[in-house]
Amino acid sequence: MPHLFRKLRHWKGFHAAHHPDLVEDLHQELALDCLKNRELISGLTVRERHGRWFRLVENHHYQLLTRGMRRLDRDARVDRLADSQVQALLDPLPPKLQTFIAKMLAKPDHMQHLKNGRLNAAATARNIGMDPRELRALWSKLANALGYGEEYLTFWRHRLVEALLNYAVDSLRDDGLLEPTHTHSSPDPNRSLRRIKHIRAELSRRPLPPDMKSVLAQFRCPISPKGMAPDLAVRLACKLQPQSPTVHLWHFEIAMVNKDLPTAIRSIRIAKQYAIDPVLITLARARILKARGLTRLAHRLLQRSHALHSDRRLSRALQGNDDLAGICLPPISLG
Repeated sequence: MPHLFRKLRHWKGFHAAHHPDLVEDLHQELALDCLKNRELISGLTVRERHGRWFRLVENHHYQLLTRGMRRLDRDARVDRLADSQVQALLDPLPPKLQTFIAKMLAKPDHMQHLKNGRLNAAATARNIGMDPRELRALWSKLANALGYGEEYLTFWRHRLVEALLNYAVDSLRDDGLLEPTHTHSSPDPNRSLRRIKHIRAELSRRPLPPDMKSVLAQFRCPISPKGMAPDLAVRLACKLQPQSPTVHLWHFEIAMVNKDLPTAIRSIRIAKQYAIDPVLITLARARILKARGLTRLAHRLLQRSHALHSDRRLSRALQGNDDLAGICLPPISLG
């Protein structure tokens, strides 16, 4: 696979600066294929599995490079499928969904789409004489039947949260306000914004839960030249995954940069509820104590924790004279 990615990098007309973004998109397409077709893939031989993934990478590379997400948005519309494709789509579905699709296809001109290719549910429902809530409910059932159900939403929810956190962290790193993270790439907040727009396009396949819809609504208009505030990005991440300790730890980091101790303390208390690494919690508490001028208490806290855990991160904290920032930043990965 690495050899294939290097080969794709040399396509004619492809700017090398875009390669990392494209590789990230392709990695996520592979992960999504594993989620959607778990049983099929587990039954393949190694050679068959690699062949499948090579074809998938080359196909998506072509789509993303030559036509972008517009191909996914427009060519996937039900009213543009061939008759055989429509029949193959209808056969496994419950009768009510078959009736719904037939009704939509009977009046293709009544189907209204937004500029990004997403179905305008309110306008379409009005055109075909259906209650918008009923249309969205049927659309959700259809998406679930086609494999765009809860696993699909969970996968892209994780990716959206990661993109928001990466944006916040890269923005602070770009301004020299945060230590380097686990990645070795240079900070690029705009890359995360492009990733979020890609995710928004991918999620146009189905109705979204209210929290995801409201977060993505923040990106309908171009971001100002100065970009979105890092603390807003991390608050949006918290809204999407309020039970993720990783998200709350990064909320703590942003709050510490902003010298917002009440928010930092609250974030650590929330993270502690979800069985996070106790060493991370100790380091965070020590940083709060030092920020409040209680350096001796912070040192005692680190000593007690080191006696219990004998962790090298605590050893580094006890030996150093800095403010503990950057000793153990949590990785931005949600599985």
